[in-house]
Amino acid sequence: RWQDMTTADYFGGKRVILFSLPGAFTPTCSTYQEVVPQEKASFLMDDGRLAETTFTPVDGGTQVVTVFDAETQHSVEMQREGWQAILNNFKAHAESL
Repeated sequence: RWQDMTTADYFGGKRVILFSLPGAFTPTCSTYQEVVPQEKASFLMDDGRLAETTFTPVDGGTQVVTVFDAETQHSVEMQREGWQAILNNFKAHAESL
């Protein structure tokens, strides 16, 4: 059933961090495939590759893991380093709040 919701309905009284993960070496991410609040977000990149980021509670924090389909232009290691840089920046930002 359709239900109109506002951001206050979802986030009222909560501390919220809004983030976006761009596709590795691609200009944009075009389509979210699945979003499960506080668990995971997966999206299909413009070139058809899939990426999924999961959020798992661990030892009073959250483990953030991104698994992605590699592209063929750059080495897998370079792509992994790019994703890790995105996650490191996100971590630094979240910890600074």
